[in-house]
Amino acid sequence: MAAAALATIRKLEAEPVHEHVFRLGERARAGLRDLYQRLGVPVVVSGFGSVFVTYFLEPPVDSYEDLLRNDVEWFVGYRRDLMNHGVFELPLNLKRCHISYAHTDADIDALLEATEGVIAAKLK
Repeated sequence: MAAAALATIRKLEAEPVHEHVFRLGERARAGLRDLYQRLGVPVVVSGFGSVFVTYFLEPPVDSYEDLLRNDVEWFVGYRRDLMNHGVFELPLNLKRCHISYAHTDADIDALLEATEGVIAAKLK
C-alpha cells in the first residue's frame, strides 16, 4: 500500500495531473452549459476542478434545499441513456461526476456528443 501511495505522489510531482483534470473539468462544464442553452433546457451545470454535475432545475441554487428541486426522472433517465452511448455517470440522484488523469479531450467530446443525442431524443 505504501508503494502505491509513493508512486502516486511521484506522479503528482512529476506530471501535470491537476492542470490536466482541471482543464478537462472546465471544458466539460462549459460544453454542457453551451449545449443545454442551445437546446433550451433549463439546467444548472456545477462543479470545480475535475468535478462536474448537471442539475435539471431552474436556477438559482444557493443551498442544498435548492438541489432537492432537481428533476430526478430527468437526472437518472439521462444518465441511464448515456450508457447506451458508451458514457457512464452513476445513475443516482445528485451524484457528481469526476474526471481522472486517464481521461482525454476525446472523452469530453464523447460526453458532449452523447449528451446532445440523449437530450435531443428526450425533447422529441
